[in-house]
Amino acid sequence: MHCPFCERVVPPADVRFLAAATLKGDPVLGDDALLRFRAVRFTPECAAIAPDGSTSSTPACPHCRSAWVEQMRVADPIDALCVGPQGIDHAAAHAVSQGWLIERFPLAQSPMKGAPDACLVRCTQQNTDADDAVLFMLTTRPGTHEALSEALARTTEVAL
Repeated sequence: MHCPFCERVVPPADVRFLAAATLKGDPVLGDDALLRFRAVRFTPECAAIAPDGSTSSTPACPHCRSAWVEQMRVADPIDALCVGPQGIDHAAAHAVSQGWLIERFPLAQSPMKGAPDACLVRCTQQNTDADDAVLFMLTTRPGTHEALSEALARTTEVAL
């Protein structure tokens, strides 16, 4: 998976989890920040067990320490797409005008300054089965970018 904030590849074994409010002292973010920990034990419900015994279902990047929504961890596959400076709202609106239904899941705010806006989107063509959804992680990082509707067209052409 790619972190939407620092764009580094994160193998599943390296994912950290955001500890409960009672466990502070992240070695990178400082004493006041919630601890990010590597889970070695899990509950039967698949929540990570923190060193103090509390549980967490909020994964985080081991590099930039940004917390992710749970859909990023369980959804497969997810393509990262930079939509450029016009932003996520513009990209989603254009895809809707091209006949796509867009469901958005905002990603948690990055604790690092200068991180891009990021959002997980589930895209389904209108009048089709919802099981044929395409997932994208959108960021507004400046630089090379692609229109969401173009990426959807490319993805669905490959699937056919």
